[in-house]
Amino acid sequence: MSEIPKAASERKTRTGRPRIKRATREAVIRLYNEDMLIKDIATACGISNSSVFRIVREARAKSNKKE
Repeated sequence: MSEIPKAASERKTRTGRPRIKRATREAVIRLYNEDMLIKDIATACGISNSSVFRIVREARAKSNKKE
């Protein structure tokens, strides 16, 4: 089991990868809906292809729950 460094836990800082901002997520969905290629969306937003796929998958799942 990995331990959080003591200094980080005392400062209440997050460890790990930074989250993708909401504005970036919204841009990914908008560009995807405009039929832009995944690799072009990833390049434009500065994220990986797999992050684009994950964001699109999560958005689809969320929209399916609403219906």
